[in-house]
Amino acid sequence: MALDEAGRILMFNPACERATGYEEAAIKGRPIWDTLIPADERAAVRAVFERLATSGERSAHEHAWLTRSGERRVIAWRNATLRDPATGEIVVIGMGVDVTELRASGAALRDRAARLESLLKASRDGVVTILETGEVTSFSPGAESLFGYRSDEVIGRNVTMLMPEAYARAHDGYLDAYARTGEAKIIGVGRDVTARRKDGVEFPIHLMVEEGRLGETRFFTGVIRDITEWRAVERLLKEKETQFETVFNAVPEVLVITDTEHMIVACNPAFERVFRASPTAFIGREKRALYDSEEEYDRQWARVTASAPAAPSHPAVLSFRRGDGEIFPGETVVGQLREADGDVLGYLALIRDVSEEQRREEALRQAQKMEAIGQLTGGIAHDFNNLLTVIKGNLEMLEAAVADEGHRELIAEAREAADMGASLTARMLAFARRQPLNPQPVDMNELVVSLADLLRRSLGERVQLSTSLEPRLPPVLVDPAQLQNAVLNLALNARDAMPEGGGLTIETTALAAPDAGLRSVDPSATGGWVALTVSDTGRGIAPEIRARLFDPYVTTKAAGRGGGLGLSMVFGFVTQSGGRIAVESEPRRGATFTIYLPQATAREAERAASEPSSEPSVVPGGGETILLVEDNAAVRRLTTRQLEGLGYRVVEASDAAGALMLMEQGTDFDLLLTDIVMPGKLDGLSLADAVRRRRPSARLLLTSGYVHPERVEGSSWLPDVELLRKPSALADLAAAVRRALAR
Repeated sequence: MALDEAGRILMFNPACERATGYEEAAIKGRPIWDTLIPADERAAVRAVFERLATSGERSAHEHAWLTRSGERRVIAWRNATLRDPATGEIVVIGMGVDVTELRASGAALRDRAARLESLLKASRDGVVTILETGEVTSFSPGAESLFGYRSDEVIGRNVTMLMPEAYARAHDGYLDAYARTGEAKIIGVGRDVTARRKDGVEFPIHLMVEEGRLGETRFFTGVIRDITEWRAVERLLKEKETQFETVFNAVPEVLVITDTEHMIVACNPAFERVFRASPTAFIGREKRALYDSEEEYDRQWARVTASAPAAPSHPAVLSFRRGDGEIFPGETVVGQLREADGDVLGYLALIRDVSEEQRREEALRQAQKMEAIGQLTGGIAHDFNNLLTVIKGNLEMLEAAVADEGHRELIAEAREAADMGASLTARMLAFARRQPLNPQPVDMNELVVSLADLLRRSLGERVQLSTSLEPRLPPVLVDPAQLQNAVLNLALNARDAMPEGGGLTIETTALAAPDAGLRSVDPSATGGWVALTVSDTGRGIAPEIRARLFDPYVTTKAAGRGGGLGLSMVFGFVTQSGGRIAVESEPRRGATFTIYLPQATAREAERAASEPSSEPSVVPGGGETILLVEDNAAVRRLTTRQLEGLGYRVVEASDAAGALMLMEQGTDFDLLLTDIVMPGKLDGLSLADAVRRRRPSARLLLTSGYVHPERVEGSSWLPDVELLRKPSALADLAAAVRRALAR
């Protein structure tokens, strides 16, 4: 309630009406002691009122008042005085609490009062009341604690004393503008501002201001809360949030956050790269939308529920679907996001695209498998070549000594059969990457053009051949004959896949860097390449066949239409030449084979182009001495007879150790002729190395039908040495010996 300086009632709020039974209209303007104060307490109440009116001090007291029905109630009052600066009018404001029952309860009342006082003192919020002029009229204990002022140091002064200078300059203007326009910047809004303590230290507060009126007097009450600690917590949270966002955005794997209903709420930037879709397209959708199927999602969720509550699920590779529909394997781990009290907030899933990793692993398994098969095949071919060398050589010598035409025809047929056997071993060695190659700088465009007529005749009228050749291709260093065979092999396979006819396209392309097809078979590939692509419109290749496509003796052709070595030979030749081969095919959608060969450097091309071409002819020797090293006795005897027949002197050794012993004993020779593959600690290349170290000017001739790529690559001088392939004709041997002696 509010009283004027004569004690007349100015304001009687609803709570007073309920407590007394009087309505405000009936009691307003009447002196309080004539209506509400019992006669025995009127003098005491008048004394309190007069002290309030003259001193302006706050007071707290209790007195009884009478309700309309005559009931006596005990009211506890807290009083304050407001003075209108313009008129000097005094208004006494009293806030009372009916404590009749409390006082009657004795010890319980005192205990509750003590508790209430303790709560008030413990409150960290401050309450300050000011007039519209800014003059402070009340300053609570909480405010005293916050600002460091006693209430008597603040009451009667302008509230700007509690503000930093910048706020203080603007404060009165805010009040004036509010009085004129009603525009509220703080009043009824609540905002964070800065306050200043008695010691000058500024601190952040949250200020809520409400307006009140007593008659014509407008006043404002502010509730002030120190938010220094909250600001510190806020800064810490922002730092943690920044750290989380930095890690969340920097992780190269996909991170997906879902709520407890498994709805996606956040994705990191890697999501768009891996899933090829904007994260916004998935925010708000259920996480199962990322998986290839319901079964894959259920598998993931089963792993999550099987894990310990605070532990992430065990890693699992599941199938996911990209935005463009492509299915890819992803290794995923899911963990729970929990509050400090253990409540589950949601889930964090990490998804790592392992498609490239699986391709590398598959490429490694394929390489290891092909290497193992190649070693076996190469070893068989080597021994078979030695047998063919003896057979062909002796047949050739026998043919020269036989005059009977019938016998010569028999010998010719035997030689033809031996040649067919040599062709078979060559194909086996091509697959095994052990065949001796004759690399030369080759323009793929010229090679394709030169094959066009042959291909058209071989493909027949039902197959339409077309080419797309990129102009000015860089050269590749490759055996041209083997490359022609590879292209012809691929073309004939394509023809057989189109029994009703179709289209065959051969393309060439220069690559400054590996494309997706090359990376699919060799993720570590770098540098420039030339690609030759053979594609058809045939029936395609089934996935189970494609996985074993380059294995020897794997074929889909009918019996008698092919032995299954063609693609194996192509694979081996391309790999031995430093290239790669990739396949794309689906059933009924044709097949595309792409041969990738590294671009030749100018130096490589120049050196290969300068190699002399050999025209086999029987060139007699000039009596030179040849040190012949061959572990196979039959081959050694045959070669000795051939060399002696050509006019050379021959010194024999069955292995590298025997040859070095002959050198130590002083045996002189003009040419070392050695097989490459021999048993013992030293093979032919090691022997040649040892001879070169002892006799730098020594001339060498190597012979083999089986060349291990790693051993060849380890001999930097090998390109300068003559290499004779087994099985060889007498004319090839004679020409090779003369070229080697002429170096």
